[in-house]
Amino acid sequence: MIMFTKVTLVVFALMVASCGTGSAGEVSMDRAKTVAQNFLQYTVQAYGSWAGSDSPAISDEEVVMYEGQTVAYNFLVDPKGHIMVSARDDLPPVKLYSDTSTLSLYGEDIREQVEWIAEETFGIGQTIDQHSGDMATIDASQNPDVQAWSRFANPEFAQEQESLGENVEALQYGPLLSSTWGQADNLYNLQCPLDPWNGYCRTAVGCVATAAAQIMRYWGYPASGTGSTSYTWHGMTLSRDFAASTYDWANMPDNLTSSSSSAQKNAVAKLGADVGVAFHMNYGCSGSSAYTDWAPSVFENYFRYKNTATWVNRSSYSSQSAWMQVFRTETANGRPSQLRIRDDICDPYCGGHSVVVDGYRSAPEAIHINMGWYGNYNGWYTPDSFTTGNYTWALTNYQGAAIRIEPDVSVGQRDEIIGTWVNGIWYFYPPYWYSGQTQMYTWTPDGASPSGDIEAGDTNGDGIADVASCWSSGLYLQNGSTRTWEYLYSVAPYRVTMANVTGDARKEVIGTWSSGVWYFYRTSSGWASRQITGYPPAGDISAGDITGDGWDEVVSGYSTGTWYWIPRTGGWAQLTSATYIPYNLACGDRNGDGWAEVVGGFHTGVWSWDRGTWSRLTDAGYVTTGDMEMGDFDKNGRDDLVSCWPDGMWIRYDNGSWYQAYHVPPYRVTTGQLIGD
Repeated sequence: MIMFTKVTLVVFALMVASCGTGSAGEVSMDRAKTVAQNFLQYTVQAYGSWAGSDSPAISDEEVVMYEGQTVAYNFLVDPKGHIMVSARDDLPPVKLYSDTSTLSLYGEDIREQVEWIAEETFGIGQTIDQHSGDMATIDASQNPDVQAWSRFANPEFAQEQESLGENVEALQYGPLLSSTWGQADNLYNLQCPLDPWNGYCRTAVGCVATAAAQIMRYWGYPASGTGSTSYTWHGMTLSRDFAASTYDWANMPDNLTSSSSSAQKNAVAKLGADVGVAFHMNYGCSGSSAYTDWAPSVFENYFRYKNTATWVNRSSYSSQSAWMQVFRTETANGRPSQLRIRDDICDPYCGGHSVVVDGYRSAPEAIHINMGWYGNYNGWYTPDSFTTGNYTWALTNYQGAAIRIEPDVSVGQRDEIIGTWVNGIWYFYPPYWYSGQTQMYTWTPDGASPSGDIEAGDTNGDGIADVASCWSSGLYLQNGSTRTWEYLYSVAPYRVTMANVTGDARKEVIGTWSSGVWYFYRTSSGWASRQITGYPPAGDISAGDITGDGWDEVVSGYSTGTWYWIPRTGGWAQLTSATYIPYNLACGDRNGDGWAEVVGGFHTGVWSWDRGTWSRLTDAGYVTTGDMEMGDFDKNGRDDLVSCWPDGMWIRYDNGSWYQAYHVPPYRVTTGQLIGD
């Protein structure tokens, strides 16, 4: 066993825990090792393996001490990784772990600036003790950390799991990033400026720029930047014309070494330097600093990312679970986030650290962080869950994240229009509306024309829209890539739509029946279904992200008005009263802001709802009871409206102009990317 008498470390607030009533219990090495062993077994059961092994084992153990006190135990795991267990049972039992990076305090490669555990853990314990009076009303039995200790420190854990036949239901997204970049070594900082105030040493890239650059490398975007900026640093003007910058993604490997080619070194270094200037980096040789909360504007204004990127603060979320759901949604949709963190002991002026959140696990709940330190200490971190009455943790309030970061690739892609007519299902591809019509199906599932609704969406994540349609023999789904049919249900719904209601990147199929509203979702063994409500809508149904939370809300018309279901919470909200019941509904992002608007046909005309405000699209004399849908037909990143009128199928572009796409209206219409243009 290796003993450490002094480890000076800096830590981050993702690991702060909740506290029960009473004083903390000291945790022995044996008890901590039981926790680590049980956690290993649990992880294998939940996620299938640890570092590719179904039989990992603890290979060594280390004691982390600070000022003569044991603050944690670090267990090294064979074949790879480590598990750090708290030495107090009022902190989470497992503070951090990794099956990709082995953190050994005994290693020669410990860097002074990344020795980051002991002081933080010691400080958290002191704060808990100082504020124990605030915890007098807290029920320890309801504390998630107390419950976790009770479970993982149980020597009979394995037997209980087996006797109960417990199946761990675990969800994992990511890790998304493969890169393990750093900030210096005359590799990553090769194009950063020399500091004239410090002997012309080569400055560091900075954690903010490293995190943002790794997110961009994940996307491999853009080919070139846009706009320009300049600022003064140490008497010098640093500037960039990003429109003149091109990025050589093919020469950006997962990591750089001294043997990397010049092209690779310069490609990575240029990206890091450009991103640093975009953030107006305050460069330094031992560390460079910038504001992480600039990230949304930097990505959009200089690197052609969508304007959907936004900044959220931890203090705006009422609970640990709500904060963690932010990262679940982001990683489920394949989007890394940039997170700002700071240790609890740090004074208000010492800054923090900027990292990438690129993974989520549900059991137990944790997020995967890429630290930007050459792969060192990348791992799964448990969330904060510390409850201290009226006491506010400064470091959790400091946390914030840039989320919804993704390339503006919607510009340059467009949707096709799919409709049902008496002679089958056809799709129209713009801009050749009349001449660009192609019949989709030469064979139909029941040998007849579709008898009901139709909807398109990507249900399997291949980037091509699949088409759900209602036939006399039931509800079917055609795979957009293979054009093969899947049978979903024997009774066709009245109306059908598609939506992301489970938080992943795929669409679920939603239908309305006499028994209410149900959705069908993919599982490893096929399709399954769940009920949303037992109240069937009186009219149309549509879906889109109208609240900006990354999930699609389901909008439907009832006799009491227009309502939408919020899948994240399971709640309902009302859009219109019973006076205004829509004939038809469509959802889409008409203004390109990343939020979907609701468009409905009412007896007073066609109207659009955007974040609580209704606006008119047609006069009262222009009302259609035919179907409508939204899609981007002109490749500008904003959705247009297609609707069915007595004289044909018409398109209302986002600029307000109308165009007749076909002279015969379809029975039902939808949109989707079928040919990838």
